[in-house]
Amino acid sequence: MAMAVSIRPCPGPSEMEYTVQIGDRQIFTTVTESDIDAQMWVREVRKLHRKHRGRLVVGLRLYRHLNYAKRGLDDNPFSIIVLCVGASCLIYKFGFCMAYDRFHIHKVLIDFLRDPKIAFVGVDIVRDSKKLKKDCPVFCVDNVMELQPIVEKKLLKVDKKMLKGDLKGCGLEELASALLGLRFLDVPKPQLMVGSSQWDYLDMDENQLKRACFEAFLAFEIGSKVLD
Repeated sequence: MAMAVSIRPCPGPSEMEYTVQIGDRQIFTTVTESDIDAQMWVREVRKLHRKHRGRLVVGLRLYRHLNYAKRGLDDNPFSIIVLCVGASCLIYKFGFCMAYDRFHIHKVLIDFLRDPKIAFVGVDIVRDSKKLKKDCPVFCVDNVMELQPIVEKKLLKVDKKMLKGDLKGCGLEELASALLGLRFLDVPKPQLMVGSSQWDYLDMDENQLKRACFEAFLAFEIGSKVLD
């Protein structure tokens, strides 16, 4: 089944709130550099899911600043965290926190990332979370889970015919296709982060915002399916 993906600004005074439409699903997306906004998002998620039994699944994506190191992409520090739970997404632009003595992260967000009752799911997320901790030690994501081996195990258990080849190295869209039978339209793959000489300036266009939300949402959807 093909699903279209689109983005539009939310009505109101805020210029950093969007609705990302993925098929018939609407994902309310907050884009911010403010730790207070991130704190409010976390508290709202905890409030909405306070009666949730078992692990809370959170889609997690990390994106790098592209204009920092000359030795290759892997040396570039992460600068943006994207979290998705259900119909709610946070795109938190924290920059390179080690570059600033003035940088502060709210304890509510730190505790959320370290909560052992939350499963943070994604692709290459174990490797990326280790790099994130190295870049910015305050961000320690304790319970990360790689989706590729979990999806492969799930498909083998349900029906070996559903598994067409090794899923190692597959991205989120390939996993969604293999597990959920979905494919997506209108999701370009831009360079996700536009760097500059100022670490606290990270501008994102709508295609980048759409892609970031889309990938975190896919991680959440796949994770929810295989961890139920």
